[in-house]
Amino acid sequence: MITKKTIALAGSALALALVAGTAAMAHHSGALYDAEKLVTFNAVVKNFEWTNPHIRIYVIGDAGTPYSGQTLMVESTSTAHLTRGGWTRNSLKPGDHIEFSVNPSKTGSLIANLRTLKNLETGQSLSRPTL
Repeated sequence: MITKKTIALAGSALALALVAGTAAMAHHSGALYDAEKLVTFNAVVKNFEWTNPHIRIYVIGDAGTPYSGQTLMVESTSTAHLTRGGWTRNSLKPGDHIEFSVNPSKTGSLIANLRTLKNLETGQSLSRPTL
C-alpha cells in the first residue's frame, strides 16, 4: 500500500537527484569558462596539484600578460585522461616557465580551463586530450 509518507520520500529523493544532477552537469559542462575565447600568456608555475577529479596548476602571470602578477588557477581533466595524453605527476614543477593557452572564466575570476601548454625551458608541449 502506498502511503503519504512513501510518496513524500519518493518525491524528496527525486528532487535531490534532480538538484545533484543539475549541479554535476553545470560543473562538467564547462559552463564556468568562455569556450569562444582563447587567451595565451606566459607564467611561472607556483604549484601543480596532480589530483582527481581535475588537476590544478597555480601560476603567476608574467609582466605584460593578461594575468600579470596575479595568481591564476588553471584546471584540466582527470589524471587518467592526462596520463593517456602523455602527462605525469612530474610534468610540471614549481618554478617552471610555461606558455599557456586557456579558456578564461566567464565571470572574470582568476580561474581558467587549460587547452595547451609549452614548457619554455624544455620545449615540451602538452595539451588537454580530447575525451
